[in-house]
Amino acid sequence: MSKTTPHDQLRRHLLVAAILAVGLYGLGFWWIEHRRVRHGPWEVEFRPDASAHRLQVTIVQPKLGLGPIELVIPWPPHESMPEAGFFRFDQARSVPFVVPGGRCVFQDLLFLPGTVVLELQGVLIEMLPRCLRVGDQEVPWEPPRRIEVEPTGKERFEGLGGS
Repeated sequence: MSKTTPHDQLRRHLLVAAILAVGLYGLGFWWIEHRRVRHGPWEVEFRPDASAHRLQVTIVQPKLGLGPIELVIPWPPHESMPEAGFFRFDQARSVPFVVPGGRCVFQDLLFLPGTVVLELQGVLIEMLPRCLRVGDQEVPWEPPRRIEVEPTGKERFEGLGGS
């Protein structure tokens, strides 16, 4: 017959409590991380069109079914065209940072897809799950699928009969 001392019982209780705490912490961390990344990031493709001297930017968020929406940004004739590129906004970086044709001036990627703001040729492009903001206009993630950004900052939305 083995005899357990109060010291052994205390050690066993502390060990069980520590195992439960680590297990609950791991489960909680996994659950929060899953909720944080489950919708996936914004995907942005930059394609220069040298013949028309414009930059085409395609924005899509596949898991939420947002987009694709194409922005067409005229490029000044005296400036060289930017390189083509593709960005997935899934990792936070210090802002501002360079993207083809401009820069990313803000990003909040705590819960994806989050919010991303690009500045391209002086026009702010704000990607939000509820809408896309081009300049000072909100555009729903429904048609128009193509937005031509005018040099004056006014946007022309195909599918809405123009502005």
